[in-house]
Amino acid sequence: ELTVPHYVGLYCYCPGALPPYPPGDRPTIWFTAEDVLSNFCPGHPVRIAGKVWPTSEHYYQSRKFAGHLELQEQIRQQPTCKQAAAIGRHPDNQHKFAPSWDEDKNSVMITALLAKFTQNEACRSQLLNTHGKVLMEYSEKDKYWGDAGDFRGSNYLGKALMILRDHLMARGPEYVWDGDGGEAEIAALVARTWPQARGAEAQGR
Repeated sequence: ELTVPHYVGLYCYCPGALPPYPPGDRPTIWFTAEDVLSNFCPGHPVRIAGKVWPTSEHYYQSRKFAGHLELQEQIRQQPTCKQAAAIGRHPDNQHKFAPSWDEDKNSVMITALLAKFTQNEACRSQLLNTHGKVLMEYSEKDKYWGDAGDFRGSNYLGKALMILRDHLMARGPEYVWDGDGGEAEIAALVARTWPQARGAEAQGR
């Protein structure tokens, strides 16, 4: 069953009794790891480059280790997102990060999201149903992809989802990315999400 944040007036409460923040003049959805908008939501596999990954989080974490095929496969085989992320974030593995990871991670995230939200109809539907609303990832531990838990984070996951939402609406309901090719499409989505790259913020998980 999909969990969806709900509103009280212009304020939005997410699962877990999170406090509301002033959303400005547009209704805002804060989502957490429990929600379908999160990479941690289970049950939505993605097919990319001929392989099936249990979740978009599995794919994202594995791509940190380009050139370490055994470690990538170990992450892909993990039964849960948390276990996959634990390997990807473990301090003992950080020296194995691809040298270009900081430059690549944005396109990797877009790739994962494009697969998730076109290959899984329930995910696409939930994303499109947020039309007109601001999307914010509530995460006290992540100031790059999330809001840092205090509304001050960069929220690039939320921004990427809003750009992808507009893209899918323009492409129409029949569009599905099969996980192969698509470099120009992914590059265009990256450019729209990060119109002015800020190197100082490249501290994502």
